Amino acid sequence: MRKKEPLYQRIYSELKKKIISGSYGNGEAFPSERVLKDEFNVSHLTVRKSLANLVKDGLIERKSGAGTIVTFNGNFHLVGGRLPRTVKFLSIIVEEANDFFSKILNVVESECRKQNIVVTFHSHFRDETLMRKQFERACRIDDDSLLLLFPVNSACSWLGNHDARDRTIIVDEYIKSLDAPQIISDDETGMYNVVKYLSDLGHNVIGHISSESKTTGLNRIKGYRKAVRELGLKDSSSLMENGSFLVEQSAFAFRKLLRANPDCTACACANDHAALGAMEVLRTMNLVPGRDFSVTGYGNFDISEALGLTSIDQMVEKIASQIMFLIDEFSLKGSMPHGLFHIPTELKIRSSCVKLRV
Repeated sequence: MRKKEPLYQRIYSELKKKIISGSYGNGEAFPSERVLKDEFNVSHLTVRKSLANLVKDGLIERKSGAGTIVTFNGNFHLVGGRLPRTVKFLSIIVEEANDFFSKILNVVESECRKQNIVVTFHSHFRDETLMRKQFERACRIDDDSLLLLFPVNSACSWLGNHDARDRTIIVDEYIKSLDAPQIISDDETGMYNVVKYLSDLGHNVIGHISSESKTTGLNRIKGYRKAVRELGLKDSSSLMENGSFLVEQSAFAFRKLLRANPDCTACACANDHAALGAMEVLRTMNLVPGRDFSVTGYGNFDISEALGLTSIDQMVEKIASQIMFLIDEFSLKGSMPHGLFHIPTELKIRSSCVKLRV
């Protein structure tokens, strides 16, 4: 998980952004320590550390008796020899529309609009060839464009040798061989917490409707298996069936799981669509979720609250915030930090689970 940035570093970044954007012109007086201390509600020491970094970057000059002067003339090379760049375009390529992506994209689009960044959307519907064509087209728009990809599996492995990988953000997938910023939810921990919650309710035979189609599904499987092992629950391969994140396939998988495990009393599903499939099956059996059987989803889609479905919130606001942080970094430094950014999840408890009666 990415460490929290020190306060002085955050203040330094904000002040640097203001200088580069022209809020403080070259040769103009820069706010004093006292003014900045009051503005950010921090100590003098914190302000001094922030200002020291600005001096080191050559953005300001501190003169005894004359105060602090801005020395940025628009041609300054930032750390690493990069020039600040104005992001003009953000091309977003998604596998298909769903609640998870839509919520993230709505926040990102709104924030980009405030920064006058033109946003375009493309959907590849799990077609790698189409996605690559869309990607190549987006790359030709402008050197100061960024690309936001929501890929499937290793469909973007070819990005490793592509010139545009340094301005590409991958979301909801992890490609180990790719040196680029990649953002995913901490799904292993999220699913572990779901199973632990069901275990705390007294369930010892907990099924899992999974999906093996992408990293997120595989990480949820890891979390399920880890919880089963550490909590001493019934461990059987027949308690795991692949529903591919789809309602109908998950319903079929859940029926198969119940036939093989009639003692199963709870099911932790890999996403909310899978949970909907399981709930439909329970209704055909005259069983009520939350009364006769416990079901959990994953993703906290809009329909979850209406159905009373206990689910994992993937904290889309934090994912969107991480995306905007990377865009800001690109604007300030001409580059983005690479690596894997894990976003924590949160369990939303509703009425679809019941304490097991002994």
